[in-house]
Amino acid sequence: MKSSKRKTIFVALTIFIILILISVYNKPIIFSFVSNYIYPKKQGFEFLIKPCNQVSAYEKDKMGIQEITWINDNALSVKVYISTFCGGEDILFPSYQITSNDITLKYTSVKGYNLTKCTCTRELIYTIHNLAKKDYNILLKSSNL
Repeated sequence: MKSSKRKTIFVALTIFIILILISVYNKPIIFSFVSNYIYPKKQGFEFLIKPCNQVSAYEKDKMGIQEITWINDNALSVKVYISTFCGGEDILFPSYQITSNDITLKYTSVKGYNLTKCTCTRELIYTIHNLAKKDYNILLKSSNL
């Protein structure tokens, strides 16, 4: 009987810890829709997501790369507009890849269970630090989960 009780407690604690880890991991996802979310700066890279209500309404012809700005001659900031569902869609795993004169900006769209019927424009801002100032071809690549 003690062995069965210990197993039950172990399973309950394991599930509790997993739920806490999931909650902590998902915090940026949950809050990305209600406020700006800046991903932690990693190796000279920053990524900002603005929620739907801070950007203009969805207009198909205005999607893609909007603005490219050099900051102090060693950091490149790129503003991008993308179309997402108003609710139930998260933008995750921002990254970039530099190949010769091309910089590919990447993100993954994750659609959840509670998708809304409306779409809106989301603003993404990629900032790459410690970059040699020159003319780059900026490309945008998305993937879906």
